[in-house]
Amino acid sequence: MLQVAIPYSFGAWLLVEVSDVVLDAFEAPAWIMQGILIVLVIGFPVAVVLAWIFDITPESGVVRTGPLSEEPASEKQEQEEAPPAPAVSLEMGDSERRQVTILNALFEVNHGEDPELDPEHLRDFLVALESVKQDLAERYEAYPLPSGAEELTLVFGYPQAREDDARRAVAAGQALIGKMAVPEHSGSGLEAISFNARVGVSTGLVVVEEPKSEDRDVTIIGQAPRMASWLQSLATPDAVIIGPHTRKLVASHFELEPSGTHAQTQFGSEVTTYRVGGAISPDGFFTTSMAL
Repeated sequence: MLQVAIPYSFGAWLLVEVSDVVLDAFEAPAWIMQGILIVLVIGFPVAVVLAWIFDITPESGVVRTGPLSEEPASEKQEQEEAPPAPAVSLEMGDSERRQVTILNALFEVNHGEDPELDPEHLRDFLVALESVKQDLAERYEAYPLPSGAEELTLVFGYPQAREDDARRAVAAGQALIGKMAVPEHSGSGLEAISFNARVGVSTGLVVVEEPKSEDRDVTIIGQAPRMASWLQSLATPDAVIIGPHTRKLVASHFELEPSGTHAQTQFGSEVTTYRVGGAISPDGFFTTSMAL
């Protein structure tokens, strides 16, 4: 309506000015100017109403204005004639941006004074370690990524995100450290073996790409997996090290001790890391009943 009201007002004002000069020059009677003013005043609401009811288009001329939710016929026709856009998700796989917490752990065999551990015994203990890894993922509801026999990578926040993902990851790391501190004995009972675990935990935004086929696994793209692996490399045996983002999420639940500031060009700045101590107020899911 404004597209008609504003030009109408300007045109009416211009017509009145011109008429005033011309009629005055010809000494026209006053009723002519009065008639022009009356016609212009009456015509204003009529023009506005007609503009509200009808539209003028270059394709169809004067047409009735459709509902607000209805698209113009020209746009509908263009959409129908245009070829379908390529589906990027089909070519790249289903992707989703989300915040996750990554736990990365490396296990080191500690078999006491005997440097020549029987390979069969080591195999048995690696099988037991695999069971521990699966149990940890199930108990703390994490998604395990493919890893080596002496390594573990868990994703918290996929496929289902939870508010306590970071807290859950740190608690899982602590439970893993506690489990690794208990020596396992071989079937013969003559040897004892234990694993030292180094754990790094990092939280951040990533892109999760779903697999295109059943024989492939989920792909996690972002800094969080690399940061978790880097934090794990900084950890001493039987320690959980976390980064600054994870610290903000778990600081009120765990005792944290600064473990240094490290230059990391890969992440663009220095990173302050923290070693996780005991839980401040364990409750609910994080009670000792969840220990491995």
